[in-house]
Amino acid sequence: MNRIFAVVLVIVFLLQVGGYYLYVALREIQLQESFWENRENYKSEDLTILKLTSADFHKSKVDDNELRIDGKMYDIVRTEKVMIA
Repeated sequence: MNRIFAVVLVIVFLLQVGGYYLYVALREIQLQESFWENRENYKSEDLTILKLTSADFHKSKVDDNELRIDGKMYDIVRTEKVMIA
């Protein structure tokens, strides 16, 4: 009887932890989708504007939508290429 109770208790505990993990993972996906759907509506003054050379931009690029600069991660909302004369 004690063994069955212990097994049930472990199963309940694992369901609690797994359920929390599942909730956090789904919520993160939902927030990311919301961010990308609304990214064109962000005002320039609400964003961090980074000015990089083309080489620095490509070196800092983690994937299509992220940069890592000085250990900080930045989402790329929009880019603008400026030619310097």
